[in-house]
Amino acid sequence: MSRATADALASSEITVSTERGALTLPVEVADLPDGVVWVPGNSPGSRVRATLGVGHGAVVSIAAGGER
Repeated sequence: MSRATADALASSEITVSTERGALTLPVEVADLPDGVVWVPGNSPGSRVRATLGVGHGAVVSIAAGGER
């Protein structure tokens, strides 16, 4: 996520969620547009399609770690 998005959430972890499920992940700042997150599609502890039911370009909710 961008520095501005990370600063707005003020947390070292974020929760990315959809109506289907949620993943809580560590924050990493990258060169991305504000309000955008990038999550690896399938890594240990993070199976985006299986958990959230979404793929590339999907709209998700983000909140400070553990919040939904």
